[in-house]
Amino acid sequence: STDFAKAYGKRILIISTELNYNGGTIAAVYGARALQERGNLVILAAPSGDKTFIKETVDSGVSIVICPALPYVHLEELFWIRQFDAVLVNVFQMAPCVSDINAVKPVMWWIHEPVEIYERTLKQLQDIKKDKLKDINIYAVSKIAQKNFNACFLNKITKTLPFGIPDQRTKDKSSGKKEDLVLAVIGAVCPRKAQDIFVKAVGLLSVEEKQNVQFWIIGFIGNDEYGAQVRALAAKESTVKLAGPLTRSEICEAYREIDVVVCPSREETMSIVVTEGMMYGKACIASDKTGIAQYME
Repeated sequence: STDFAKAYGKRILIISTELNYNGGTIAAVYGARALQERGNLVILAAPSGDKTFIKETVDSGVSIVICPALPYVHLEELFWIRQFDAVLVNVFQMAPCVSDINAVKPVMWWIHEPVEIYERTLKQLQDIKKDKLKDINIYAVSKIAQKNFNACFLNKITKTLPFGIPDQRTKDKSSGKKEDLVLAVIGAVCPRKAQDIFVKAVGLLSVEEKQNVQFWIIGFIGNDEYGAQVRALAAKESTVKLAGPLTRSEICEAYREIDVVVCPSREETMSIVVTEGMMYGKACIASDKTGIAQYME
């Protein structure tokens, strides 16, 4: 209705993959919050998600709808989607629904993915009707994400759209002078995140250089071969701490103790972690395989 439009601006739907503690999902949540602050009505839809992450997101003021059929849309989903003015489809994994939704509502497709995602989804790539992509506005979060997508879709992406994060700095409540310097890698333990490189680098330091220094690895670590490798490497270094996964609120608390944020990734299309580290005034170290590197001196 006209009254609704005056009150809320546009109706915007954001469709994303499973909602959990990863960069692409967090970027979508921050996008939803930014759009809401500009007077729009925003709904974030996903097929499933981590209960704690969903609760934190809803508590922050973002409305979430769980739609198990995604990324596939049928007549029922398309009928519901018609109620919106525009749709932001987040991440490459939502590819199966992009063309069908764009047939009924304008779509912007936001790409964040490293090259390994395309290598794992070769069949999905074959199913995408590439001729229909020409009518879709496609943006990549960084030059690296753009290159990865264009290697499969022949330079369909011509523009980048970096994410933004809200300024959530809080005054450091830690009391007294800290005894130890803390360097931290934040993110799920996997080969692409290169926690093994981080721990091996610690091993190259002398005993004197490691005095009064702690090295934290924050993030989920599985029981797979790589997780076992990182655990074994960490066990040899008394200064390395495997902190496990933290919620968003717990991460904010952890930043009070962290002095240096490290992103040793073998590939990272951007890096919300390093961006947050800068927001909190931390020293940041990133590999040249990260999208954030182009913004750093």
